[in-house]
Amino acid sequence: MNARSEAGPLRALAPLNTFSALGAGIAGVGLGALLASPLRGLAWPLLLGGTGVHLFAMVGRRRVLVGQGRRPPAWEQAGYWLCWAIIAAAAVVLVWGALRQGR
Repeated sequence: MNARSEAGPLRALAPLNTFSALGAGIAGVGLGALLASPLRGLAWPLLLGGTGVHLFAMVGRRRVLVGQGRRPPAWEQAGYWLCWAIIAAAAVVLVWGALRQGR
């Protein structure tokens, strides 16, 4: 495959990469807002919205690559599953904390 024939498929990944980074950034702001009282009211919407955008883009990017017949390298696959593990662990910690506050 030459560079010109790869330009189209790679172009499809650009918005997904941007959305993934944007979602992770928004989730980070949400996490920070959970720890800062002035923004506490925005914390949950930012955290959930940012995580949702990040997951949408992360899964979409993976689907585009697999749909093109590409197999991501091991480090990228590890990063994909590590991200899912971190999000799952964060969800457990946040739910646990919310349940403990409700007592």
